[in-house]
Amino acid sequence: MREGQSLTQACESQGDKLPILFVNMIRAGEESAALPNAFERLSDYYEHRQKMSEKIRSSLIYPIILLITSGLSVIFLITFVLPQFQPMFENSGKELPWLSRYLINIDDFVSSFWWILLSVLTVAIALIRYLAKKPENRRKIDHTLRKLPVFGNVITALEVSHLCNTLGMLITNGTPLRRALVISMKSSDNAITRAWLEEAEIRIREGERLSEALRKQGLPNTVHHLISIGEETGKLGEMLGHVTSIFEENALQNTQRLLTLLSPALTIILGGLVAII
Repeated sequence: MREGQSLTQACESQGDKLPILFVNMIRAGEESAALPNAFERLSDYYEHRQKMSEKIRSSLIYPIILLITSGLSVIFLITFVLPQFQPMFENSGKELPWLSRYLINIDDFVSSFWWILLSVLTVAIALIRYLAKKPENRRKIDHTLRKLPVFGNVITALEVSHLCNTLGMLITNGTPLRRALVISMKSSDNAITRAWLEEAEIRIREGERLSEALRKQGLPNTVHHLISIGEETGKLGEMLGHVTSIFEENALQNTQRLLTLLSPALTIILGGLVAII
């Protein structure tokens, strides 16, 4: 900037170090002589996203701890407790139950060939990560995740809230609609969302309204209905904010519903495994 560049040019010179959303908000702020407002909206935006992420993470702490504890308990039973019963059954001339023998054989195999299993697992993870980077595979993965029971509802609600939050902030800051769609598309990590926005941008270029363009992408009815109201009243940015709030609350409710089902299910499964072993 000491060399005469604008703040936007200085930010663009940093390459991928700064998010495209941040750079374009700064550009819109400079062009409209409202740079302080742009910084304030960016601050609110990232603070809001951080709080939402923290809420989701906090909700998942207990089931994750329960899942890890359950797994370690089963491993302890198979590795240390179950083998101690084998000599007792052999001395009495009886065989261990078939399931117990099966688990002991698995334990012996893992103990003898753990390094092979670890190598195979490492290669498999690396291969999956490599394949997941390809656009066609990424889209299939995102599509599959969205179809999962309960999990899919959480993912969809989070994606819709993130999309509307980003789009609403850009429009409120004075970014033209088509450019706001392109920036939102590049800011999204979800292949399905990017496809939504790419198709919507094409339809808007052909003369359709945003609500109609998004309706044809299979978004929930609430989204295009509220966006249509925002277009008719000239308060599109504000209405996108309402959509964000609705779907964030929806994501939190679905997360709580998932945890309500998951916690007792894990407890029952662990109790059943202990009883069988």
